[in-house]
Amino acid sequence: MIGINNLKSHALVVTLFALISFAYFSPLLEGKRIDGHDVKTWIGMSKEISDFREKTANFKKNVQNGSVKLDQIIPESFALV
Repeated sequence: MIGINNLKSHALVVTLFALISFAYFSPLLEGKRIDGHDVKTWIGMSKEISDFREKTANFKKNVQNGSVKLDQIIPESFALV
């Protein structure tokens, strides 16, 4: 059977964990977000590729890097919203 001291210690640990979690994630709870540089660059590359595909029919030519095919960055079936 669980003793009252054991129950108090568990409640203390859970409460402490919750307080530390709220303190650590307080910027997120205020609506702030981490600036995702990799996501921004991917959006830029996919926009560039979409514009390139609209202008030409050559899907395999890459305007940014000759070693990466366009389909590795953005598949043909993907459409930016």
